[in-house]
Amino acid sequence: MLESQQSPFEGGKEYKGFDTQYPPEADLGASESYASENGTLSWKDASFYSGAYVDLRSEIADREFVVCFAKTSFERSDEQTAVLSVGCDDGCKVWLNGELVMQQRRIGGHRAGEFTETVQIREGQNTLLVKITQHSQPWSFSLDLLDEEGWPLDVDW
Repeated sequence: MLESQQSPFEGGKEYKGFDTQYPPEADLGASESYASENGTLSWKDASFYSGAYVDLRSEIADREFVVCFAKTSFERSDEQTAVLSVGCDDGCKVWLNGELVMQQRRIGGHRAGEFTETVQIREGQNTLLVKITQHSQPWSFSLDLLDEEGWPLDVDW
């Protein structure tokens, strides 16, 4: 299951939201809630399946110049090399098991699978934290884990 914030952090124009470190980045999403300019932000369940387009304007807030986070965990029976496939509007950062594995400092539209990174999935529980920045207009992301041949991994989000 994917969890997202119930409302966003204030971001600012240009790359301020991308460059600013917010509380979920400091503890990698471990806390139940976070203080922000808009009050206390907590996690909520979000509709998501592998590779799905998540419309953050309808899921989180119809606002501009903001930042939100999504997190999930999944189990694997063995260690495996995988390809993290991400699309984002606007920028994003992705942590896998506490390690920053992808950064896309950008302002631009969403295209599923536009950015890829080879990652190591470990045996047992794995965690993903995603930071998505919003400049203006649409706000979204998609995420998938693929095997080395490009087929989606069987992951129970």
